[in-house]
Amino acid sequence: MNLSIEQNNLYFNNVTTNQPSETSNDLDKTQLVEKTEETKLNFSAVSVNISNDNIQNFINKKTAQFSQANANAQHVVSQIANGNSDYASFFEGKKFGDELTLESIGYEGKELSKLDKKEAKDLLKKDSFFAEDETAKRIAKYVEKITGNDVDALEETKRGLKRGYEEAQKIFNKEKPVITTNTESKTFDLIDKKIEEMLKTDLEKQVDTKFLENNKL
Repeated sequence: MNLSIEQNNLYFNNVTTNQPSETSNDLDKTQLVEKTEETKLNFSAVSVNISNDNIQNFINKKTAQFSQANANAQHVVSQIANGNSDYASFFEGKKFGDELTLESIGYEGKELSKLDKKEAKDLLKKDSFFAEDETAKRIAKYVEKITGNDVDALEETKRGLKRGYEEAQKIFNKEKPVITTNTESKTFDLIDKKIEEMLKTDLEKQVDTKFLENNKL
C-alpha cells in the first residue's frame, strides 16, 4: 500500500501518542523513552522506504515518457526523410497526446508535419537535433538530471528507458527502425559509462587523469 508522507506522519503520531496507559506503570521513564524512540525510528524507516519507492516510480515514469517522445519524433522524421508522407501528421503541430510534446524534449524547430524530405534529412545529419548521437546524449543528460546523479537511481532508470522504447514501438506496430535501435544502444552505453565513472575510486580517477595528461588526450 502506498501512503503519502503526510499519511505516514498522521499514522505515526497516532501510534506514538496513544500508547497503552499501563505502559507507564510497568516501565520506568528510561524504558518508556527508549520504546518511544524505537517506535519513531521504525515508522521513519517505513516512511523513507515508501517515499523512495514513490520517487523511483516517478523517475521511471518520466524517463519512459522522455525516451518514448524522442523515439517517436525521431522515427517520424526518419520516415519523412525516406519519403513516407503517411507519418507527417503523427505529431500534429508539436504535440502528441497529453505527455508527449516536442517542446518537452527541447525541440524548437519547424513543425514535423510541415517538414519536407530535405528538411527531415537535415535534422538527422551528424550533430543535428535528431541524429543518433545527439538524441542519445539528450536522453542520457535528462536521466542524469532527474536522478541527481545517484548511482542506484541511474541503474534503475534503465527499466524506464526500456519501457519507453517499447511503448514507442507499439505505436508504430512495426520493428524498431535502425536509427531507433542505434540510438537506444548509444543511450544505454552513455548511462553505463556514467555509472562506471561514478563507481570509480578517487585513486582510479587520479590514475585516469594522469594517463590523459601524459598522452595529451
